[in-house]
Amino acid sequence: MLSYTMEEVEQLWNDFDKTDILGPDYIKLFNRIRVKNKFNPHKFSRNNINFNNWKKSLSKEEEGIKNERDILCEKIRNLLNKCTNTNYETLQEKLKEYIKTDIELLNTTLDIIFEMATVQANYCPVYAKFCKYLWENYGDSVKTQILDKCKTRFRSHRKLEVADEESEYDLFCRIMKQKKKFVGMFNFVGHLYGLDMVKNVVVDKYLTLLLSELETNLDEETKSEYVECLKTLFENVHSKLRSEIEDEKFNNYVEKTEGLSKKKSFTNRDKFKFMDILELFE
Repeated sequence: MLSYTMEEVEQLWNDFDKTDILGPDYIKLFNRIRVKNKFNPHKFSRNNINFNNWKKSLSKEEEGIKNERDILCEKIRNLLNKCTNTNYETLQEKLKEYIKTDIELLNTTLDIIFEMATVQANYCPVYAKFCKYLWENYGDSVKTQILDKCKTRFRSHRKLEVADEESEYDLFCRIMKQKKKFVGMFNFVGHLYGLDMVKNVVVDKYLTLLLSELETNLDEETKSEYVECLKTLFENVHSKLRSEIEDEKFNNYVEKTEGLSKKKSFTNRDKFKFMDILELFE
């Protein structure tokens, strides 16, 4: 067994020509990689482990601000979860105290409200009131963002494949959640219209789109979904809409709904929903 003293090892290191192994070109290349820090561990992580690049690490001050924002977002979410028809006026003042003049936090709050409003039908009117309060305090950007979210939800909505409830339970739950959000978006628009945050022109576009789509060759699942959206929207807007638009245009809604209710391509369940809509017009 060979052994070396520390002096011999140090001498060997000093005498060793390191360029003999890789050559000067490779040495330069590795130095360039090291300086520019091109390695990105995110690309090689299966589990999306949160690696922090040393160049992008947060300072203590930045980390404090980030933690504070996370805490505020959690407080805002908890506040919105507590809202009811009786306490929302008190809570909206508290909401403004959290947001202050932080536009980024305002945007996050609108994201939270939109998601909650589209899945919690019972509290949707209250969330619409929160939006109006924020609109009155922070300007038209609030209304614009909400409408943009509605447009994005509609455009990005895709019907998932029909899943068997017993054998594909997870997929079934995902489909039901997606449908609930889609219908909830129309419900939310209707309540915003009732608070004058949405003009009748916007509502007319949604109604016209749904009615025209239902006259095309849709699959049964999509048709049923659109009928539910139409019913939900009409329930919220029919009274006010009738007083704001021309009789001719409103009668056009009635005629198209009557025509759809008589089509054999709809299920009995959908036809009953059309009948519910027609009863609103009486």
